[in-house]
Amino acid sequence: MKIIDRKKNIFKLSQGEYVAVENIESNYLQCPLITSIWVYGNSFESFLVAVVVPDKKALEDWAAEHHLTDDFKSLCQNLKASTFWMSSIVLVRSSNFEVLSC
Repeated sequence: MKIIDRKKNIFKLSQGEYVAVENIESNYLQCPLITSIWVYGNSFESFLVAVVVPDKKALEDWAAEHHLTDDFKSLCQNLKASTFWMSSIVLVRSSNFEVLSC
């Protein structure tokens, strides 16, 4: 089996709100710290779920600036790196969307 694209590009959440996930994904991909993102939602929940892959080079560059010598896997589990990465994602969210529930 080969999945080429999602069946629907618009989800209706449980509160009746329609969400175009391609727009969300493309806005988040503008962040240089994100390599890949996949957003999922369904009509039984009032929120979306995203799987986000951090950009390896950007995260390693940030670590070098902060004198961290961890490998990529360790950086993904490092609290300081995680806080930096998530705060950057929140900035993207707040600058591109009126309302986005996490």
